[in-house]
Amino acid sequence: MPQQATTRNLLLRALSPDDFAQLQPHLEPMTSQLREELIEAGEPIRELYFPETGFASVVVGGMAQRIEVGLIGREGLVGAAPLLLGTDSTPQQSFVQMAGELLRIDAAALRAAALESASLRTLLLRYIHTQMIQTSLTVYAHASLNLEGRLARW
Repeated sequence: MPQQATTRNLLLRALSPDDFAQLQPHLEPMTSQLREELIEAGEPIRELYFPETGFASVVVGGMAQRIEVGLIGREGLVGAAPLLLGTDSTPQQSFVQMAGELLRIDAAALRAAALESASLRTLLLRYIHTQMIQTSLTVYAHASLNLEGRLARW
């Protein structure tokens, strides 16, 4: 069972001990594979992922014209925004860009914990706000900067 003091995921480390204890029984370690789909666009989100190593890309569009709008590594949670904003799906796809270790959690368990704990809900909503800022900066880079400028955002 994952321990808060040893997890490499910064979002989990930032939780209060009580909030972590509420999530801990639901956290399942797994190893991701390169290009593994974590969140499928338009499909119900059943599980979310706290990366410990590696990272996931968040993309929009079809395979022919896919655009990356975000990266999620050990600072975050894959699939957080739809779940916490009251929907069960997203038009975005998330897949493993660099394989690594993840902690998987059932979406219903995380949603229930966030509804029960104001401190957990507040921290996760702040994380979503940070994601929204990063997404807007990514869109700006794609639309306004040359190749060198777009690569510099990494």
